[in-house]
Amino acid sequence: MDVKPVTSKIVVLGIDLDNDWRKLCQLMFLRDGSLTVSFPYFQEAACQLAIGTMPGAPMIPHLTLNQNLWGSSHSVKYTHHLDGRAHFSQDGRIRTIVRRQSVPLTDADGHIFTFSVQGFSAFKALPKEQRHAPGARRTNLFFRFAKKSLSAIKLVGYVYRREKFLDSLVDPKPPVGPIMSLIGPDGQVRAGAIITAPNAPERILVVAAEPIPPLNRGRPTMVFIAGFDSPELVNDYTRTSDFLFMASPPGDLERIIREYGTVDFTRGTR
Repeated sequence: MDVKPVTSKIVVLGIDLDNDWRKLCQLMFLRDGSLTVSFPYFQEAACQLAIGTMPGAPMIPHLTLNQNLWGSSHSVKYTHHLDGRAHFSQDGRIRTIVRRQSVPLTDADGHIFTFSVQGFSAFKALPKEQRHAPGARRTNLFFRFAKKSLSAIKLVGYVYRREKFLDSLVDPKPPVGPIMSLIGPDGQVRAGAIITAPNAPERILVVAAEPIPPLNRGRPTMVFIAGFDSPELVNDYTRTSDFLFMASPPGDLERIIREYGTVDFTRGTR
C-alpha cells in the first residue's frame, strides 16, 4: 500500500477559511517519538487545568470540574510520553503537577486527544509568504472549510499501529494521504490527515476535523482533553475513568487561583 503521511518534527494544524489561514495548535515529536501539543497561537495565555473524572455512564449531559483544578497565567503544552506519562507543562513557568498515567503511546489504539475551538480570528494568521511546502522539520497542515458555515471546530487525534491503520482502509485508492476522507462508525465523513513521527514510522497519528455547534455564546474559546485511560476502561460504563483538561480563557482566573490554586511558579503573563 502506498501511504504518504506527513513526516515532520513539527506539524502546525490549522484551518483554511476561504483562504484565511489560521494556526490552531502545534504538534511536535520528541526525539524518542513522544508527542507534544502546544497552543502558542491563541490570543489569550491564561487557562484552567484539571484532572477530570468521567462518570460511569453511557450518556453524560454535563461534566462538572470542581476538584483537581488549577489556574495558570501562561499558555501550556501537553506531552504524552511513550511510557504513558501525560502532563501539562511550560519550561520555567509552571509546575508539572497536572499529570497522570495514561496509555503508553507504544500501545495506543485509538483516541488520544480532542481539541475544540471557536472564534477563529483569535488565532494567529499564517501569511501567504509562510505557506511553504511540507518539509522534514516543519509542515503546515490546514483543513479547508467555508467561513460562513462554520462556528466552531474540533480536531480529534487517534494513534494506531501502521498495520492496523492499513487494515482499516476500505477500498483505498493509492496513494493514501496525507489528506484524506475518514468515515466514522456513525457513517459521517470527516476531513482527515495522517502523520508520523520522523523516528517512529510504525505509528500513525490520524487527525480528523469536523464542524461542531458553538462552545458558548460567542467568546473565542479553546478546550483540550487528553491523557485518557485505556479504551477498555473508558468504554466500561460501570467504572469511572480519568483524563486531563485545559480550557482558555479560564473564566474567573483569580477565583480559580484563590479557591483551588495555581501551577504558576510566579504570577504574570507571557
